[in-house]
Amino acid sequence: MTGKADLFSILLSYSDKIKSPYIEVEPFLDDLGRVAQTLALAYPDWQKWVVPREREENFWAELTTLSEEGKCQRLMDSDKIRIYLPHYYVALIENKYLSIDSDPSLPFPSEESLGIRLPESQIVMMNSGNDLLYMMEELKTSGMPVVKIIFPDGFGSGLFLTKMIPRLMTEFAVLKIQNFLSFAKNKEYAIRRLMVLLKCKESYLHTIMDKIASKPSDICTDIEGAMEFSYLFWAHISALVKSDILKKGERLNLDVAAFQSFSIIETVNGYYKALEKKRRDAELALKQVEENLAKLPYIFTMGQIIKFTDAQGQTLLGQFTSKELENWLWEKVTDSKGNEMPALFVLPGAVKGEQNFVLKDKMIPLCYRLLVEAQGQVKSAILKRWESLLLDHEKEPAMDSDKEFENFLPRMMEKHSPLLMTLLSDPRVQLISQEVEKQPGSSTSRIFSRGHLLPYSTLLLLERKHVLSEARLVLPVWYSIPFLAAIIVFFRRIFGNAENTKPYRDTDIEYKARTAKTKMEEIRITAKELGLSLTPVGNTQDDYLKELSTRWCQILDKQASENLVEDVHALARDAVRYNMKTQKNLRLTQATVSQIAWNIVNLNPTLSTLKTKDALILYLEVYILRLFENMR
Repeated sequence: MTGKADLFSILLSYSDKIKSPYIEVEPFLDDLGRVAQTLALAYPDWQKWVVPREREENFWAELTTLSEEGKCQRLMDSDKIRIYLPHYYVALIENKYLSIDSDPSLPFPSEESLGIRLPESQIVMMNSGNDLLYMMEELKTSGMPVVKIIFPDGFGSGLFLTKMIPRLMTEFAVLKIQNFLSFAKNKEYAIRRLMVLLKCKESYLHTIMDKIASKPSDICTDIEGAMEFSYLFWAHISALVKSDILKKGERLNLDVAAFQSFSIIETVNGYYKALEKKRRDAELALKQVEENLAKLPYIFTMGQIIKFTDAQGQTLLGQFTSKELENWLWEKVTDSKGNEMPALFVLPGAVKGEQNFVLKDKMIPLCYRLLVEAQGQVKSAILKRWESLLLDHEKEPAMDSDKEFENFLPRMMEKHSPLLMTLLSDPRVQLISQEVEKQPGSSTSRIFSRGHLLPYSTLLLLERKHVLSEARLVLPVWYSIPFLAAIIVFFRRIFGNAENTKPYRDTDIEYKARTAKTKMEEIRITAKELGLSLTPVGNTQDDYLKELSTRWCQILDKQASENLVEDVHALARDAVRYNMKTQKNLRLTQATVSQIAWNIVNLNPTLSTLKTKDALILYLEVYILRLFENMR
């Protein structure tokens, strides 16, 4: 035992002494007392282990803490109390690998060579082929400390610590391959055979062979990088050497070690090649995302982005993960070159917590598009407003003054094109316009002039006098005769209904005319149409919801499953009520429903971690449409 007086260090030292992870408490305490008598003079911390009663009290107190931390387990075997140290086997394997380069001709450490039998609770067993290839990522989070790799064709097994996979395991394999190629004339033989298979690549072949002999760490880096020649070389040499070893009648330890090592390299080589392909596919898919962002309508929510498809109609999200998409978007939003603005911008959405994404290069075209839309909407709203006022023989300041008209336009734009007003009031848009103006052949004169926003009447191409003239054109002919108009006003004030003489209020005529009942009916009809479009032909909505629930809710316990579904329903009902309350002019579209469903899932800490959340989002879309359809 060492000078360390904490119980865990003492237990580890004692297990090394008895060469077993199982420690009987009674003999251990006796031995601890004898050692404490010797070390207490030199190390005062050992004093707590000297007196028998204090020794037992301190032992059980510290053991409880160690058990809670998972560093040891208390076992009851009949009348004996034993302690099991899971770390024992991990330390044993780790120490073995520290000296592995002392004899690289030996096969990898195994239970047989170490004289141990690992408990099933500490080990993951897999073959060196597909199991290892497809579980390489899962091993990092498996929680199992040891991996037992079984090699094919009777070439035994090897024990590896999970933390060694894949880099350290690859380095140990290359070390054994280096030793194998340096034996007899294996290197020269391999080169001759490979020159036939890798024609016109002789110089690369000699280079990589020299690297194996002198720079094995560089070899591992080349494998990780999935470099083209490196991948071809290891694929060919692994198959070649393994085939030759299999033909041997008598196999040396050197042959077994080489076969095991080439089996590992073959799998790791395929793993990094698959990662590289996946990385390239994700890169191309994200490039496609950027191309889609550059298309009309130029502005997209996260819910719309995750539904982007490629040229074949396949969803792009399957070619990269949600995390990769979030990282890519974050990089585009934050990364800027020199004094230029980032390539992507985030704007607040119509729903609380919603985000809209717009490419920098499409910000000005988006403003142009919104201006064209707003021009017709605002003009139409003003015409209806002024027609109504004129019919009631009323006026407002904006009719008679250009200045008042200019002040009046932003209020109308805020109502009919809130996104456009958000953009025009955002200082980043002006900075973008300045960048665009510096580019040859480009101009943003329709929006800014000398660093200032153009007047709203200029932006919307609206002139007060022309709009007022158009409003008067639809009035009955006697409204244009001042004498008759004055008589009508006089009699209306005397005999007219009080309601007809009230000043016009600053609300949209069309919106005032629509009753709550009509609005609700419109929502119900739209919800029914959208629900039918989402439900597959031949299925009822109930059947489809039941099918979708089995896709996203995979809990085996029936009661727990029903509780989770009901919780999701409650979240959906709350979200629908919130949107109806906060959005008085709610316009039900598929995009709106998709965004509500996406927010419910991704803003919930529990639901956002589900692997089946795509199916859950679709389920919520159908269920939310049912809620809207049944509203009264």
